[in-house]
Amino acid sequence: MAFLRRSLVLCVVLAGAAVLAGPTLAAAGPRGADLLCLGYPNQLGSPHFLVHYMSDNTPLSCDVKKAITETQAGDILGYAEDAYAAEIGTYGFPAPPSDGVLGGDSRIDIYVTDEDSSATGTLGVTWPDGGPPSTTASINIDAPAGISPAVVAHELFHVIQLGIWLPANPAEYWLLEETAEWMSAKVNQYPDSFVADLGPTDMALDCKDAIGTNKCDLKDGYANGGYSRWPFWQSVTQLYGHGFVKEVFLHGAANPGETGVAALQGALAAHGATLADTFINWTVQQMAGTYGLTVLDQVKPKIWGAAIKTGTTSATLPAIQVPVNHLATRLVEFDRGDGSGASACFAATLSLTVTMPAGIASRPYFYWNGLNSTPVALAVNGTTATATVPWDTCTWSGNRAYLNLPNPSTDPTANGAVFTVVAKLTVDPNSPGQSAAPPKPATVIGPVIPVADDGVPTVYVFGPELLRLQAGAPIVRLVLLSTGEGKVRATLGSTVLGTTSIRPGGNDIRFALPKSLLAGLRRSSSAANNVLTLTPLSSTGAAAGTPVTRRVAIAPVKKPAKKRAR
Repeated sequence: MAFLRRSLVLCVVLAGAAVLAGPTLAAAGPRGADLLCLGYPNQLGSPHFLVHYMSDNTPLSCDVKKAITETQAGDILGYAEDAYAAEIGTYGFPAPPSDGVLGGDSRIDIYVTDEDSSATGTLGVTWPDGGPPSTTASINIDAPAGISPAVVAHELFHVIQLGIWLPANPAEYWLLEETAEWMSAKVNQYPDSFVADLGPTDMALDCKDAIGTNKCDLKDGYANGGYSRWPFWQSVTQLYGHGFVKEVFLHGAANPGETGVAALQGALAAHGATLADTFINWTVQQMAGTYGLTVLDQVKPKIWGAAIKTGTTSATLPAIQVPVNHLATRLVEFDRGDGSGASACFAATLSLTVTMPAGIASRPYFYWNGLNSTPVALAVNGTTATATVPWDTCTWSGNRAYLNLPNPSTDPTANGAVFTVVAKLTVDPNSPGQSAAPPKPATVIGPVIPVADDGVPTVYVFGPELLRLQAGAPIVRLVLLSTGEGKVRATLGSTVLGTTSIRPGGNDIRFALPKSLLAGLRRSSSAANNVLTLTPLSSTGAAAGTPVTRRVAIAPVKKPAKKRAR
């Protein structure tokens, strides 16, 4: 078990060596590459830990990077005692068993080493003293990079884990890494560095390579080792308490040969829950940012493929096939509009149909991250899931929608399960949309100083050049797109019809025609008095912008046909 730098480029080979170490490695001595070292002449102790280190900067003993001062050794002890107080004292995990070495000293041994000498990114390693089902252990800390509260808390939790249950198969060590990283995040109050490299969501929860290769992630060692999936444990412990993690390891200890997934399922069953429901709940939290923990909620979801723009006209979008492995999910992003922002903004609906793989008990969810939005569960009927949600053709800045396609199966062969997604956009051209909600009013402190705003918006009018009005209802109605706040003044010929306020985005504006103008409109549609001029104004009305025009005519009244005499 190892602690890695985040955003790592290379896989950690040393971690594989560590977890494969057997009883032949004695707890009292240095581990791994440090077997070549001439020794650790210095020790510094605290009530629960003993740090072994050297302070010789010459190459005659050990690599210079391993040399630390007594003050630095004290830093390690301080971090370790703080983590011990939290993990064992506050959170109630059992103290590790005594290794009984060094003259009966029951303290946990920490060796200061050069774990990162080969640029693996390893900052700490926990070495088991024996084999399954449980064992004592010691810790290697890289100097100087590994001397940090996060590394020490992570490695200490490994020692606690191994004292309860060490899985027989190294492929199950994903459970150890994920929970140790969760505990380190919790002990250290969730610093921002813990969310710098989360995901990807389409990696199986239990993905772990037992032979030290990069099968889970070719480029990112932090994800490949299982560390990046620690938020799952934040999710499940929000439901059942932080002691739930101990319940998982106790279940494994009672059933030494089982997998990590089986231990997790057994602990969930004791709470009347299933892993499928718990896993789907977590994927929704990731998508919508509903942990209630700011550092996690602000993380932008990682999508599969390219974002899909739904367009500005009614249409059924091409079907897409999304393969998803077991205990993984994929998010498909949908963006409103066509991305240009130049088209009219109308209300619409988006209908989604997901054909799910047979035998996969999935429940897709849809979420748009707009104001006050909540995840929407698709209605499931057999292998089909559907939903119709409010939509529009506006171009929104920073707002995205996600379709969550979880595969909660625990069957390790239920991989590459294909979800087929079909989206249909239905536009209502009679209902103008709005591409942004008005901002909340700011809190004003002190006196308010009036400031004139003479900014004039640019306006665009959608519709035909000639507007035909019904004689019985002579009202001019237009869909107008504005680039900002302001007003618009409507003039028909030389007659002012009125002035109305407009806002950014789509505006539905209407002006009634006085009866005195109707006769002129009936006679001609080309005379000057039939020209409708729309002039944009600033919010104060003091400045005017470039006007736009349309022609107006009254539609002829259809007379009923005369009946012929029979």
